[in-house]
Amino acid sequence: MVLSFYSIMILVIFLYFTYKYKYQKTVEQTLFKYLIISNIVMNVLDVLSRFDGLEQPYFAIFNQIGNYLVFILTPLLPLIWTLYVNYRVNLSKRKLNQWISILLILFAINLVFATIAISRGLYYTINEQNIYERGPLYVLSFVYAYGLMIFSMFYIIKNQSRIDKRQFKSLIAFVIPPVFASIIHIFFYGYSLIYNSITISILLVFIDTQANQMEIDYLTNVFNRKKLQQHLVERINNASKEHSFAASMIDLDNFKQINDTYGHTEGDIALQVVAQLLKDATSKDALIARYGGDEFCIVIDIDDEDEIKQLNQAIEHRVQSYNALGLKPYLIEFSIGYEVFDKEKHQNANAFIDVLDQFMYQDKEKKKN
Repeated sequence: MVLSFYSIMILVIFLYFTYKYKYQKTVEQTLFKYLIISNIVMNVLDVLSRFDGLEQPYFAIFNQIGNYLVFILTPLLPLIWTLYVNYRVNLSKRKLNQWISILLILFAINLVFATIAISRGLYYTINEQNIYERGPLYVLSFVYAYGLMIFSMFYIIKNQSRIDKRQFKSLIAFVIPPVFASIIHIFFYGYSLIYNSITISILLVFIDTQANQMEIDYLTNVFNRKKLQQHLVERINNASKEHSFAASMIDLDNFKQINDTYGHTEGDIALQVVAQLLKDATSKDALIARYGGDEFCIVIDIDDEDEIKQLNQAIEHRVQSYNALGLKPYLIEFSIGYEVFDKEKHQNANAFIDVLDQFMYQDKEKKKN
């Protein structure tokens, strides 16, 4: 019980931060908030289900209600986690809504089955002395919940190319604490650490989410200028003649005209389209950042000028293909400045960015002329 109270306190603190910061009001953060709330609820119910053997009438009522709700709501946390994983991978509300419909139907079926099983003493029984005992189908009560966790884990592994390495590690790590706690719970009667362990899992995701919020540009979902600067310094410190890197500075042409003609909302959409086109054209190892306004920067593990030219051509092909679809009343057009980093030519990150900017504006002037 003491661990459950500590878990609830920690979760309430997490919940406070999700409500405090307005920038966190995204689909991802909403799902994370529901994950926290559901774990608070399950910890409370777990406490209620621990009044085993106490003969006072109200303790018997708590024990009955607590155990019933714990068993029928066991899949709730894995369900929300599965939805969270789906959105982290796909970033699609449409796919998320499809998953919600399917999982809620399965949840309802499980609820009916669990209620019938509990009423017949198949999952557990509580006798007149308020003593709890496991039923013959006790293990079956976890099938849906653990099925979701296993499915989510394999879904993360299958789609790891669509998320960055740090996110992949935190998503996989979420499963580990409850797995160990479940093994203890099944084989050592009386030890219930599942929901306490999920608090640890939520802590891991919380830390990753906060780190992500500090590095990600909210509008475009690529890295921000601070992360770009940090990454460039790191790459420069590790660069050598044998192994260097390249970068492209990309400016969205006529961005002001898009804003003035179609409004700032459409301007924001244009920036989001640009960010997605850059993601589609580059490998997952490339760092894409919004440098500021309508400027983006790509830093990639290339030390040959011809290769960076090929990358820029691939980006232009992506843009042309998008424009050919005719989805917008305006065209997406870029000006690009690129350079392979050379320690002898570029003293530091700022000097390197200045060179990229210079080449980018030269490209812009060529197009005007």
